[in-house]
Amino acid sequence: MDVVLGIDLGTSYFKAAVVNRSGALLGLGRSAVPVGDTSGGTWEVEIDRFWHSIKTIIDEACARGGVKPFDICGVSYASQANSFLMLDADYKPLTPIILWPDNRGLKNDNELNGLWVDKEYPDITGMSFKGSEFAIAKVRWFQKKMPELWSGVRHFMTISDYLAFKLTDKPIGDSGTASLLGIYNLRDSRWWGKALSALNIPESYLSQTSRPGTVAGITASFASEYLGLISGTPFSLGGLDHHIAALGAGAGQISGLSESTGTVLAFYQSPISFKPDQLSCLGPSITDGEYYRLSFNDNGGRGVEWYRSNFAEEYSLPELDNMAAGISPGSDGLIALPEVFRERDLSRFVNVKASHTHGHYFRAIMESTAVSLSSLINRACPDDENLRILATGGGAGSRIWLRVKAMVTGSDLITSSSSEPAAYGAAMLASVAAGWFESSKDAAQSWVNIKEIFTPGKNSRKELEKWLVEYQKAVKKYE
Repeated sequence: MDVVLGIDLGTSYFKAAVVNRSGALLGLGRSAVPVGDTSGGTWEVEIDRFWHSIKTIIDEACARGGVKPFDICGVSYASQANSFLMLDADYKPLTPIILWPDNRGLKNDNELNGLWVDKEYPDITGMSFKGSEFAIAKVRWFQKKMPELWSGVRHFMTISDYLAFKLTDKPIGDSGTASLLGIYNLRDSRWWGKALSALNIPESYLSQTSRPGTVAGITASFASEYLGLISGTPFSLGGLDHHIAALGAGAGQISGLSESTGTVLAFYQSPISFKPDQLSCLGPSITDGEYYRLSFNDNGGRGVEWYRSNFAEEYSLPELDNMAAGISPGSDGLIALPEVFRERDLSRFVNVKASHTHGHYFRAIMESTAVSLSSLINRACPDDENLRILATGGGAGSRIWLRVKAMVTGSDLITSSSSEPAAYGAAMLASVAAGWFESSKDAAQSWVNIKEIFTPGKNSRKELEKWLVEYQKAVKKYE
């Protein structure tokens, strides 16, 4: 049986999906990202543990789908950004994979600060974002704190570059994840020489980039010997997970807008022209000359995971979902300030009463996230009403959360037939590489359908209006 493979290199989980020609997701493999001890602020994945996880999820997906790795006839991926490793001249890793939450990024570096205030920065890179989460901030840390290690570095690869390199034996990568490094000339689709010179990063250290969806090669010996794929299997470059998830959920087919509630909250628009602003970032679409816009907020799905882990560990997330579903809009006055996980206790909740249950706290977090999403939407689409927005990320699995988002934002929230849109979107790109479709748009038209639409509901919206006023007052008072 012919299938294609989509790999999702997420921040919390690695996933693999095998999909057949009709678009049926036959099997899904899933593994928590094997990050080591983070108590000291380092977020690292050892190389052998990374590949063990990748092999595990592929084997699990194939086993669940009733196929073998050698049945796979196309491969692609969706990926987190700003997670990386460094290698020597022989492409041997000198570091583990360093994930983007790692806190070793230099915060007061003259060269970095000079780059970020450069007037050309947003017009060249398509974004104005900056911060210690950027891979280049951590590279600067290695240059200054571990010069002996840096002296042996000859290659820098993002986590998706490394996947592509090992599968194809070619130093290649996609311009989507590259564009979030802050050193990529998005307008001209090449590395930004001025930034590389300022940061002492030779261009020869970096991967050769192409647009997401480019069929860039075929699998080589490692993919065959370690993962069981047939050598010569077509490989397509993927892209940023938010972008590929939007494709997998039906962006361009059902709507050009999507939201992702994962570790962080993201809002996606496509297609748009190249017009950088101060509050979002641009990235390359599949089609030449087209771009997408992404805006982010830290008040995402991390809040519900934090609450369950610290205060309701005896319950599963679905059980807490059911409790929240039984609570009326406004959570009986309980307000969760943005990013409740900033504190170890419940001090970021306002109007706490002894009668408040787990359901109240859980729903309050959902409502807080929905307000943050509404802010992203209003900023990106200030003149639009009654929007249709595709829901992706882990939050899309919660029907009560989708209802809350619809009520708070006043928009329709839409789930599609793909239950794992990032891995599914990667499989769509793999299907083009395999020759099943001419384009990812053709794949979407054949594979993706609307599953359910969550509407605002006029009565529910009215119930929330008073609460929204109180919420904004609380944020203004306590933030």
